Amino acid sequence: MALKLLVAAQVFVVAAAPWGCVNLPRSAFASVRRAEYFASHGELPPGIRTAIENGHVLVGMDREQVIVVLGQPLRRALSKRNDNAEAWIYRGYKLHQDPFHLQGAGLVRIIFLKGRVAMIEPLW
Repeated sequence: MALKLLVAAQVFVVAAAPWGCVNLPRSAFASVRRAEYFASHGELPPGIRTAIENGHVLVGMDREQVIVVLGQPLRRALSKRNDNAEAWIYRGYKLHQDPFHLQGAGLVRIIFLKGRVAMIEPLW
């Protein structure tokens, strides 16, 4: 009897597993990232907090804040000349800033110096 109950429970779990794999819109993942970040980082400068809420990346943000806004980059590259420089590549549509979003930048490069955003540039 216990074996039948165990098998029935396993069948139910396997059959019910796809229900948990609902396709969520990408914006839902960004919302979850923001909520988790704000919960663990209570005090933020108001400008940074507003930018994160609006899906913007600002010069001066750190790597973690950029990931909260945009998710993981398509590619990361370390500078061969400067140990403190790094470039991340994102699809342009992910940035909600008007200069990049409205002009249809295909890719955007975010350059970090010493772990902070130093420049954001479109790669047409």
